[in-house]
Amino acid sequence: MDLTSDAIWVTRDEPEGGRLSALLAERDVPIVHAPLVRLQPLGDGGDAVSRLGPDDWLVLSSPRAVELIAEAVGARRPMVAVVGEMSASLARARGFPVTFVSPSESSRGIWDHLRTHAGAGRVCFARSTRATPPEDPPSGLEIVDLYDVVDLDVPSSVVDRAAAAVFTSRSAVESCVRQFGSVPVPAISIGPTTTAALREAAADVAAEAETRSLESIADAVADWRSGRG
Repeated sequence: MDLTSDAIWVTRDEPEGGRLSALLAERDVPIVHAPLVRLQPLGDGGDAVSRLGPDDWLVLSSPRAVELIAEAVGARRPMVAVVGEMSASLARARGFPVTFVSPSESSRGIWDHLRTHAGAGRVCFARSTRATPPEDPPSGLEIVDLYDVVDLDVPSSVVDRAAAAVFTSRSAVESCVRQFGSVPVPAISIGPTTTAALREAAADVAAEAETRSLESIADAVADWRSGRG
């Protein structure tokens, strides 16, 4: 691909031609594909999840958690709480009975809800090893580590060729700062949690998706580019 200074750096863990890259291509956005992280499964969490019943809760705070746990949910399906409409749509497509979607598009909204509504059931948090457990957890919380996040080296030439970078996770922001000392180009964020990480890094947040979905962030990128004239 002939990259130009108008290209958008896709930092997300996806193969070349992956879902976000394809959505940007549909919007005639040139990209440079250079993921900052790789998500490495640690196990399917099947034992813990398969024991959950209809009075229990399964908390899935990312789309990758939904993908990794999909086959483990048994016939006695628990209630499911997710972060964001992207995770909710994926979970429903995989047959999960989504009971609660965090209104804040962060896991904090889930924990606030479950402290009141979990009742006597168990609460299973299937997560990345970097996901922070709640400071004030609901009773009966069990944590299952589904995947680790591994930093990937990105050459400095990527930064030189990018007009902006699109971020879909806090982990990618943190990896960028570890490698480059900052977020060196304007950033376009998928939602509040990622935006908070960018602001903590003193990044130039150029835009944020209206909803936490790949379609929405692709629209935000296209709108930002058109606004640059």
